[in-house]
Amino acid sequence: MESGENKTPAKYLLKKYLTRKIGIVIIDIDN
Repeated sequence: MESGENKTPAKYLLKKYLTRKIGIVIIDIDN
């Protein structure tokens, strides 16, 4: 159970991080 709870937030944080990184890249290209 603990492993499953740990895996989900990690995946969510990774997705959030990648989305944020992509957003920054898009902003850099736009500028």
